[in-house]
Amino acid sequence: MEEVVEQALREAIRESREELPFALTVNDLENLLPFGKTKIYEMLRQDIIPNKKVSGRIVVARDKFLVWFYDSQDVRSEDQVLRDIGVI
Repeated sequence: MEEVVEQALREAIRESREELPFALTVNDLENLLPFGKTKIYEMLRQDIIPNKKVSGRIVVARDKFLVWFYDSQDVRSEDQVLRDIGVI
């Protein structure tokens, strides 16, 4: 059963990866998550959601977001998750 769940999770990540832009904005996050902008900015400031500032704008790398979103409770390293889904 666990293997079926793991496979379904990998497939969901692959599909999401194809649909999302390379870098997500706060507006993208607001459309993807069940939170308003205030909560999203708070999560970004606290580094709950991995992010960077580029030219003064907050952006979230698609792959880092997917790892965080789908695997935030897993004990595997980020590199292992990215290898599992075929990113690296």
